[in-house]
Amino acid sequence: MLLGQLPTLKGEEPILFTVYVAPYLALMPELARTARDRLDLATLRAVFSLLGVAAALVGSGQLIRLLDLRGMVWSMAVAGLVLMYLPLLVREKDYAEAKPASLGLRKAVATTFRNRAFRIYLAGNTTF
Repeated sequence: MLLGQLPTLKGEEPILFTVYVAPYLALMPELARTARDRLDLATLRAVFSLLGVAAALVGSGQLIRLLDLRGMVWSMAVAGLVLMYLPLLVREKDYAEAKPASLGLRKAVATTFRNRAFRIYLAGNTTF
C-alpha cells in the first residue's frame, strides 16, 4: 500500500517545499543581519538537517523492528509534524525589521544575477 502512494507523495514534495521551506529560506537574511550570521545560520541548518537524516536512517531500522513498517511510518510522521511546528515558537518580530523593498522586481532580479556567488550556487543547486 505504501509503495502505491509513493508517486503521489513524490509529486507533492515540491509543493510542500514551496509552502514550508521557501518562506523560511526567504526569512534567513532578516533573521541573520551580517554575512557571518547568515553563514552560521545556514551552517546550523545544514548540520541539523544531516543529523535529522542520520537519525531517521538509523532510527527507522530500530522502529521497524519494534513497531513494524506502518508503526515506523506513523511515528516518524508524528515526530516530523512536531518538529515542523517548532519554528512557531520563534518570535520573528524580535529578530526581523520589516522594511519595504526599494528595488522593483526587474531591477532586483538583475542585481541578484550580477552576484557571482549566487550564480555559482544556482548552477550547483539546479544541477544537483
